[in-house]
Amino acid sequence: MTGVWVGNDDFTPMNDVTGGLIPAPIWKNIMMVAEQGLTPTSLAGIPLDG
Repeated sequence: MTGVWVGNDDFTPMNDVTGGLIPAPIWKNIMMVAEQGLTPTSLAGIPLDG
């Protein structure tokens, strides 16, 4: 399991920051490198109706 945490060193709030603004691009960059050279596969999904 991996997570991305973004915050101020002094623990003050980061106003007007959402998960899609800063953490998501960081996660995207990590995954682009981690999956480099791998062949995409389809996802076996769970039926949406439960």
